[in-house]
Amino acid sequence: ARPGDSWQLGLYAYCNTPAQDVFLRVETAVREDEVTALYYDLKWSGEDYALRCLRLFLKQAMLQAALSARLWGSSSASWRVSMPNAMPPAKQEAYLEMMRGLAREVSAECGLPLTGGCPAVLYATENQADGLYFLSRSEVNAGSGYLNLDIGGSTADISLWLGGAAHAAIECSLLLGCREMLFESLCDWHSEDLERDFASGSEALRQAVGGVVTAFRREASTARGRLKCMFLLDDLLAAYAGDIREAMAAARSLGTITYFESLLLLHIGYLFYLSGELMQRAHADADLSPLLAQRMALCVAGNGGQLVKALTDEQLTRLCSLAMTRLAADHPLRVLLPPSQARGGAGPAGAGRCASERRPWRRPVERHPPLRRPGARGPFERLSPAVLPRVPPGGGAADAARLRGGGRRAPDRHRAHGAGHHLRKRKAMHPGG
Repeated sequence: ARPGDSWQLGLYAYCNTPAQDVFLRVETAVREDEVTALYYDLKWSGEDYALRCLRLFLKQAMLQAALSARLWGSSSASWRVSMPNAMPPAKQEAYLEMMRGLAREVSAECGLPLTGGCPAVLYATENQADGLYFLSRSEVNAGSGYLNLDIGGSTADISLWLGGAAHAAIECSLLLGCREMLFESLCDWHSEDLERDFASGSEALRQAVGGVVTAFRREASTARGRLKCMFLLDDLLAAYAGDIREAMAAARSLGTITYFESLLLLHIGYLFYLSGELMQRAHADADLSPLLAQRMALCVAGNGGQLVKALTDEQLTRLCSLAMTRLAADHPLRVLLPPSQARGGAGPAGAGRCASERRPWRRPVERHPPLRRPGARGPFERLSPAVLPRVPPGGGAADAARLRGGGRRAPDRHRAHGAGHHLRKRKAMHPGG
């Protein structure tokens, strides 16, 4: 496009059925002002234009799905939608209203009626949707239970599934997706380390990293520029995952570790640590403790979960041992720990294998974010103000307040006497601070 040119994008879906040709057009969102920015991560945005773009995107996806269902002979359709646990309930409700309206529009335009006897749109948390996916594919032993860790771009959702139930026994969510693990440190503090980490990688990887680092330096000073930088980093991780793993392995072979890998170990290790904390909470619950078995799968999902593949088997084994060192001496899963750790409690994290054979990998857990006990609800539920309480009744209020920034940590003698432990700014707690 040349300066001064105006462009408008139209999205079309075409379906050739045995009975008739169906033509559908999706209207586009048009801006009055000049568009000079990249819009990204639309589901978290509150801007009117971004919401209109999101609606168009969802409608296009629903049109394609509905037309495909009709081609395969479906006589009606209903819709299921999942959203991040960390998304505010008001925003979830707004999205559900949008989906209900789209369901009616798509039904009318495709000639595919909504299924009678059930709501047009039903809702589940991402934790529930992921857990049910693994359950439906028989990838886990439902009787012994499993932990589910979904590492997305912005959030990490953790749930514990026990007794073959169709809902999680305990679940929680925290803002520790792959962007929170990597972006701020690499963009604001360690872009040179990112270049250095992959300087010996393939030519394509070096060029891609150079482009990302250049964007970090030129555009990260504005909000829109940071969104673009996030997009570029996401694209780098997706497009060059194999090259990144090879570069990390090459550094290990020389007896060093890349800064990129150290960030992964720090944050993924924290999620594994929290998974142990969640299993310990289940053990302390009189209703859940009898359902715990001596073996349990850890299921890892999500785009950010692909980062786990960058770690070695030895690193994953040590992370698994780190999780289990959080368990009490009488916890059933402690039988998987090496004798030195199983007898004395918390030995050196990661000493030895966490099982005598390779265990299936799937997902982890958090200590402080408030937990949600769905109880007897079905896997999909209609959203209401009562859904997704941030704090369980009768407990967790202090932790929840601190997580929201409304609480303060009790002073200790190190902070009181200024022994270098008092971190005054958030960036000082960051690995680059």
